Amino acid sequence: MKKVTVACMIVFAAYSSPALAASEDDCDRSWSAYDINRDGVLRGAEAQRFTDDMRAKGVIPGSTRSGEIHARAYKNACIKDFWSKLEEEER
Repeated sequence: MKKVTVACMIVFAAYSSPALAASEDDCDRSWSAYDINRDGVLRGAEAQRFTDDMRAKGVIPGSTRSGEIHARAYKNACIKDFWSKLEEEER
């Protein structure tokens, strides 16, 4: 009986824990794929492509007032796997 209980606890823990966030290297690689002109900001078609890709994966990213996504905000959201809270770039 103890073995069954322990096995159930392990399965529950595996399914209830959040997904592991991406590594910094993974985030840098994915950023590079979106930031085509290498200006450090996703805007226009770049931002639209990112948003479309995320929605296709079932993730609805947050939006910024300007519609732009800056590299630091992207990386923070990627590492934390918290796309709904993309933040405005502080200037």
